[in-house]
Amino acid sequence: MKNIDWQSIECLLGRPWFYRLWVIQEVSQARRAIVVCGQSKISWTVLATSLAYIVQNDLTNHLDPVCIFPCNNVIGIQQIRRRYYKDPLFTIALENTHGSCRDPKDKIFALMSISGGCDMFDWETSFDYDLSVEELYKRFAIWDIVRNRTLRILTCVTPPSEYSDQPTILPSWVPDWTRTLDRQLLVRVNATSKVSAGSRKDGEVWFSREKTIMYAEGIIINSIGVTGSETYSLKITSIFEIDSASVNELQATKEWLLEYWNVAKDSHLMTRKTYDAFWRTMLCDMDDKGLPAPKRYSEYFLEYFKSMREAPDMLKTILENPAPVVPFAIKGSYRLVKLATSIGLTSESSLSHSWRLNMWFDEYLRSSTLIENLLHKWGKSKRFCRTRDGRLARVPTHAAMGDVICILHWSEVPHVIRSQGDGTYTVIGECYVHGVMHGEALELPSYRPEILRLH
Repeated sequence: MKNIDWQSIECLLGRPWFYRLWVIQEVSQARRAIVVCGQSKISWTVLATSLAYIVQNDLTNHLDPVCIFPCNNVIGIQQIRRRYYKDPLFTIALENTHGSCRDPKDKIFALMSISGGCDMFDWETSFDYDLSVEELYKRFAIWDIVRNRTLRILTCVTPPSEYSDQPTILPSWVPDWTRTLDRQLLVRVNATSKVSAGSRKDGEVWFSREKTIMYAEGIIINSIGVTGSETYSLKITSIFEIDSASVNELQATKEWLLEYWNVAKDSHLMTRKTYDAFWRTMLCDMDDKGLPAPKRYSEYFLEYFKSMREAPDMLKTILENPAPVVPFAIKGSYRLVKLATSIGLTSESSLSHSWRLNMWFDEYLRSSTLIENLLHKWGKSKRFCRTRDGRLARVPTHAAMGDVICILHWSEVPHVIRSQGDGTYTVIGECYVHGVMHGEALELPSYRPEILRLH
């Protein structure tokens, strides 16, 4: 790694060209692509392969954080070049909301030629720069809903105006593609996670003449009772220096986890059934690839929870009582020391603080890394809550007590919606509700669908 000129890589990736939305089409459809910068040039394939190596081997810490997006953008374009199929326009648009363009309409138009599912008869998505941005975005939303018989477009709605300094005049069910949207949506991994809260039910969806109100069939299953604070997750494995700041951040993460734990058990003992619902809800019941979370994650999560409870005090002790760090070369001895303490040959209190720290870190490193990554991936934009009937859920950050949770036909996931007091609702966003993600609510004897008006 010493021979890599990281500064030159940063200089290259910092150029605006890597952020342009039209670059995706230009490069992905080129038979042979070469990147030219001044008097230097490099094959696009070599560049993409090199950046993929940096990302896959966790070497991005050598780069300025602003270079992460260009890295991922180059890798994503290379993946498009290698595919024998085209992703749906919805998927492509969602993956590239960070891309820049002068005309907001190009958030859709610049991606149409590299996406699948559109044809010459789809007038809603035809190239027409005379359309207003609002009209185009509404047409695209309606086209995706009707053409594909899915309500996945509702999962990437824009936060309500009261939570944003950029008010929008679009209906709540229409995404504003000029905003940076959350790309780690539950609905994106539906093919692997197999969630189908309401997609198995046939139904009708229609729109008002002005295309401001969507009428959708579904049911309101619950309302939000108690919510936790916004997600606060520090990766303990990212701490390279023990100081008071890192101790304070770990303490904040510990308090955040304990708060969610208390919301889950609701002043009762944490039973086995409640704990199973708790850890699955925290991870939205998925692994890194979107597959259903395996049972062994229950033990991993408990180890992570215990490590986070111990971490602040452990690091505070080391900070207040500095001692030489045990050389990494004798890391294998930690397990022998653990065995010795477990059978009484020595006591933990007789060990130096550095030995205790290394033993503790060695024990929790694997489980902590896995769980932290999953919490960050699936939960960073969702807060934990308990519904009024006791179900555990992950809801959008800007959801509030009293908002209702509904399951709409054609929708793979439940959604949080907010009553406007006139019979209409605004869409707040997708959510995970434990126990209803696979259509269970639609099989209840009390199931009575109704028409919900989304404004």
